[in-house]
Amino acid sequence: MRPSLEHTDLGAYVVGALSDEETEAFEAHLMECAQCQRELKAFAPLPDLLDQVDERPRPRLDDDVVLTGLLERVAADRRRRRRTWVVAAAAALVLIIAGPLLVLGSLPSDPWPDRSTTLTATKGEVWAKLAVDGKPWGTEVRLELGGITGPLSCELRAVTRTGVTRPLMDWAVPQYGYGVPSQPKPLVASGMTALRREEIARFEVRTSDGRDLVILEP
Repeated sequence: MRPSLEHTDLGAYVVGALSDEETEAFEAHLMECAQCQRELKAFAPLPDLLDQVDERPRPRLDDDVVLTGLLERVAADRRRRRRTWVVAAAAALVLIIAGPLLVLGSLPSDPWPDRSTTLTATKGEVWAKLAVDGKPWGTEVRLELGGITGPLSCELRAVTRTGVTRPLMDWAVPQYGYGVPSQPKPLVASGMTALRREEIARFEVRTSDGRDLVILEP
């Protein structure tokens, strides 16, 4: 027992906050200290002991037998409180450690894999650059198209490895065109499809009358 804390340790003793070594030392001190015995009587009516103490005649703390009985009731209460605290702390620790593991375990190992590729192609004066991003929901594309004049109506479509064709977007090319001396800026447009990246064999930029302007393949 720390000599300077003998009396002030009484509250910690009653609620079970002392270690086993500190508890034994304090109880040895308590049997010899009249002041701590008087204070123990005041601490006895804490939660769960109030009814027991109030329904019984008040003990004479100078009687070793009565003091021993009171110590046994306090010790039983301390043990119950300590078990409750240990269980609660263990449960909290399990939640802290297992919680992130459960969340991580429910997710795919790589929910957003890096599946971005860039395809380029040129046919005559027409050129195209297509950024292809595989997503969990399908495929997203970003097209840059130049070397083309209008008026034209065009579309970008995806062709699967089984020959299925899916339109991704369409647009109109004005007479002045895109990516040409009169209009240096290329056409920039974005589209998407539910097709997975690995299902697509190629992308085609075509006119509305079925003429291929450029084909982009991996």
